[in-house]
Amino acid sequence: MTTILSVIDTRQYEEQGDRWVPIPGSGNARDCDRCRRSHEVHATVRYLDGRTAVVGTGCMGLGPEAARRAASRASTVARLRAALRKYEAERESACEVRAWAEELVPPAIVDADPAAHCGIPGIVCGDSWVAVHLARGPHELEERRALVVILWRADRRDERAGRRVRDLYRIEYDISDTLRRLARAEEQHS
Repeated sequence: MTTILSVIDTRQYEEQGDRWVPIPGSGNARDCDRCRRSHEVHATVRYLDGRTAVVGTGCMGLGPEAARRAASRASTVARLRAALRKYEAERESACEVRAWAEELVPPAIVDADPAAHCGIPGIVCGDSWVAVHLARGPHELEERRALVVILWRADRRDERAGRRVRDLYRIEYDISDTLRRLARAEEQHS
């Protein structure tokens, strides 16, 4: 029986909506030892006679179902690696913008004009507003003062990035989830 040693999808993947799709022609095409055509998804197999060959997944000689499963697993690993690279770049960018925003000196916090906010008393820091009418005591008022500064910095981060900056906590979650899924896919792949 032919033994699959490894299957590699060398194509690059791009995000389209909520899916990752391969970019045709972006991979490392290799000539198949069996059919001599070029394949971007190739398998290293060992035949019964001991020969080792690098072939396309359809040329493994194990039938269409085994070829489809092997190619699917390799594509899953490649997609997850592409997603991980995207999330890591997003984290780096978010950290840079966050560090920049933390260095900014916020404007003074002042009482807001209740008439400008439907009669609700609040405080303003630059263009950010927080209601204070339900604050119970000085400790909650201090929390509101801290919140209005956080909101002001978040607005500056979004302006600097030219878009809504995703929360670092969410990015870290996506990275850890992708790493977990990648480890599971690579374990099944081998």
